Amino acid sequence: MIGIGPSLTLAGHVIPLRPRAALAAAAHEAVTMPRGLQLWIAFLLVLIGLAVPAVLFALPPGWEVVGTTPTVEWGLLIVGYVFFAITTSGLCLASSLGTVFGIERFRPLEKRHAILALLCLTTAFGIIALDLHYPVRMVLGAVLVPSPTSPMWWMGVFYGAYL
Repeated sequence: MIGIGPSLTLAGHVIPLRPRAALAAAAHEAVTMPRGLQLWIAFLLVLIGLAVPAVLFALPPGWEVVGTTPTVEWGLLIVGYVFFAITTSGLCLASSLGTVFGIERFRPLEKRHAILALLCLTTAFGIIALDLHYPVRMVLGAVLVPSPTSPMWWMGVFYGAYL
C-alpha cells in the first residue's frame, strides 16, 4: 500500500494520492484507532447524515421551520450565525493573548484558537448563506452595491477580513 504510486508525506505519515490506495490507507487508520474514537466518529457521521437532508429541505425560500419568508428575513438561523461569528472574535482575542500581550499561559493554545476561529467563521458564513436563500446575490450585492449604513454589511466586511 505505501510506496505504490505517488504519495505525500505529512507529519511523518505517508499519504497515498491514488484513490484506491488512499481509501485503503483510510480504512487501515479506521481499524487501528481506539474503540472510543471509532464510536465518536460514527456518532458524528450519523449526525452529519441527519443534518444534510435537513439542510437540503431548508434551502427553498420561505420554509416555515427556520422562520423566514420573503417579507421576514430574520429567522432562527441568524442566531447560529451570530453565535459562531462572535465566538470567532473571542477565539481571535484568546489567540492573541500569548503573542500580543505576552501571557505565557496562552502560548500553547494559539494554534488551536486560530484553527477553531477559522472553523467557526466558516460555519458562520455557511449558516448565513443558508439563511439568505440566495447567497450569490448577497456576495454580489455587498461588493457591487455596498451599504455602509447597514450593521450587517459591516459585519460581513469585518468577518470577511478575519477570514
